Amino acid sequence: LPKLYDFSKIIDTYRTLSAFNPDVVGALADESTGKALLKAAEADGSEVLFLDTKVEGAKDMGLLNDEAGRLEGEQLVKSVEPLLDGAWKDRKIVVVGITSQGCVPCDERVEAAFEEIKKLLPEGANVKYQKLANPAWTTDAVQQRMIDVITANPDSAFVAAPLDDATATGVFNAFRKQDVEEFGRVASIGGDNLAVSNIA
Repeated sequence: LPKLYDFSKIIDTYRTLSAFNPDVVGALADESTGKALLKAAEADGSEVLFLDTKVEGAKDMGLLNDEAGRLEGEQLVKSVEPLLDGAWKDRKIVVVGITSQGCVPCDERVEAAFEEIKKLLPEGANVKYQKLANPAWTTDAVQQRMIDVITANPDSAFVAAPLDDATATGVFNAFRKQDVEEFGRVASIGGDNLAVSNIA
């Protein structure tokens, strides 16, 4: 995970791979590093296919980051809305975004999720928005940070918008460890078999 979002190293990584003369290079990048990679690959006669990010002049596939964040936020809204007049009534709600430091696509996901969640919560509601960032997240590190948030906000309800499956698993584990599953909701972006098996 730490290396996955360190886009500053994308050209160095490409230079290593370019020794194999690839026809197509698949990459996850932000816009600025993506443009640099596109230029380098084109100079070598290779095509670039970006995942989840649009870069002018390049092909892309997957779900754009802001769209992914909106979907995540929408699912959280569906899950939380019925609780506001029930089990969560009169509780402070802490909305936590898990992003990676210096990762523009990660920030786009979290910010878009926040915008969807803000549509749900009534004006004047006791809500705290908090973005957690770290340049080298692991599932265990996210779990510990989320435990810190839970400890610092007793008798609250927690809504988490993480950047991917690994960070979502850390949040979910924190809810279990702190016995606040009734008052915690998290959505994940990804949902592959490995992620589902780790949460189940």
